Amino acid sequence: QALSGNAAWQAAADGLWDRSLLDAALAVIPKKRPGKIDEVDHDAVVYLIEYRDGFRAATYMSRRYTSEFACAGRIRGKAEPAATWMELIKPERDHFSFLTANIEKMFVTGQAAYPVERTYLTTGILDYLMDSLFEHGKRIETPDLAISYRPATNVYHG
Repeated sequence: QALSGNAAWQAAADGLWDRSLLDAALAVIPKKRPGKIDEVDHDAVVYLIEYRDGFRAATYMSRRYTSEFACAGRIRGKAEPAATWMELIKPERDHFSFLTANIEKMFVTGQAAYPVERTYLTTGILDYLMDSLFEHGKRIETPDLAISYRPATNVYHG
């Protein structure tokens, strides 16, 4: 489900996603716009994803408040969320070079570096989120994404 603007903030107030995790992620980002995020960013988009095993994830997307990447989560037994910020090389966004290296490895060896199901799931989730955003936050069931795979043991790292 993709929610935008006031609907994104209302979903947090309704408990559909954990606002304290967003606050923890933003706290570790060194460069961001001043002010309260929900007052500064009226165009926020929040993606809500529910996994088959019950795990829930939320992703906040906006360039109005920050253009950095950060992540926060809860650790069993810890009261406060853990958060980290990833510095990405700009403007090149060099992290895509690892994807390119794995594509090259597949062409050379004839074997995928990781299960293709990962790409199917990622692409499928993104496609459904864009549909939800287009349909003004409609919640979309995704039975075609109910697949499993075994993680790769020999992923290319450099």
